[in-house]
Amino acid sequence: MLACIGMILWRQIGVDCDWKHYVQFIIFLIGVIGTRCWTVGLAFAIAVIRLKGSRALKQMRIGMHVAVFSVAGISTGIVLVSGNGKRDPSDPSIQYQTAQLAVSMVVLFLCLAATIMILIYMMRRDRQFWHRIMTRVSTEKKNDDDVPVAGNTSVNALDNSTRNDQEEALVSPTMSSSYSAATPEEYDDHAGDELVVERQKDHQIIRHLVFILLCLFSIVIGFAMCFWRLMNETQEGVYLELEFIDAAFNFGQGVMAFAVFGFDTKYIINPFVKRWRRFWYGTETVIVPPYTSLDTQVRQTCEQFRLYHMEQCCRDIVRDRRYRLRVYPQVFTGGELVTWFITVGLVRDRSDGIIYGSNLLLGNVLHHVTREHHFHDMPYYYRFTDSGTQLEDRASK
Repeated sequence: MLACIGMILWRQIGVDCDWKHYVQFIIFLIGVIGTRCWTVGLAFAIAVIRLKGSRALKQMRIGMHVAVFSVAGISTGIVLVSGNGKRDPSDPSIQYQTAQLAVSMVVLFLCLAATIMILIYMMRRDRQFWHRIMTRVSTEKKNDDDVPVAGNTSVNALDNSTRNDQEEALVSPTMSSSYSAATPEEYDDHAGDELVVERQKDHQIIRHLVFILLCLFSIVIGFAMCFWRLMNETQEGVYLELEFIDAAFNFGQGVMAFAVFGFDTKYIINPFVKRWRRFWYGTETVIVPPYTSLDTQVRQTCEQFRLYHMEQCCRDIVRDRRYRLRVYPQVFTGGELVTWFITVGLVRDRSDGIIYGSNLLLGNVLHHVTREHHFHDMPYYYRFTDSGTQLEDRASK
């Protein structure tokens, strides 16, 4: 944002070399260099979260801001001092030519090297972490298998099944099931280590890594552009393409950030839907229509499920679950319910399962735990509505 403000100011103040120029240039260059430095800061922040936890990052937050803006300010000061007042007013992005290009190349190289080293270090530590988890799980499993237990084969089988589930959840959450892969709901129940909980709660890390890769690409383009300007006086051909890409990544980081983070369901789409629902309907929760106004087929579906299938479904998939240090009693996920529909033969495929589950929600047989969502084939938590007692009351009216 500072770089964009500096570019606008350059357009307004003209080419006269007075105090206004220095204000404009300082704002512009601090914004550009700060953008590069924040790539390192973002990589460092992710490493701290994965290795130390979010609490440690909160303690370093002020220090990170001071460090980034200090580096940007010092670099800008070096450019102004070494430039000796020689500037090219026709080029708003590189006004001090050689001095600015040299400082920019040094900053870009250091940011690129520091970011790559942090990412490599984080990957190695992450591999060591999961290796320790695997070793611990394997050791515990081996010790349990060595202990003879007599007289209760079913309990042993249940313990083995539980251990296998825990091992699978700790090793790779994407292997837990086909419909709820990589969800914290599926493996938060088994994670006892604080670092495991931190990693599983912050599902935004992958998005941040993608954003860092885009920023690294921008740094490489900027370094190539500066090197070209130092080695060649002509500004044509490939250089023009590099300059265009560099400007797009520098001044278009807001668009890049929106492309990476703007479609996040939890932090962007759901809050928007809630505010829109509150504005349009006067409430943030899902409101189901009166039972008597439902279609006959929907009511028959609800009655059939409540009378013949709900009890067995509760035994198969309903259980207490933990998510983000909070326990949700007697719940199930939308994906699990759709899979159960297919298993018992109520529907043919997952599309029909979504329709069947939506009918149950309309009939108030089930509801989302916070009543914020309709029925989806996703790892949202749902709960049966008091075993269908409210359905009977509404049907009798």
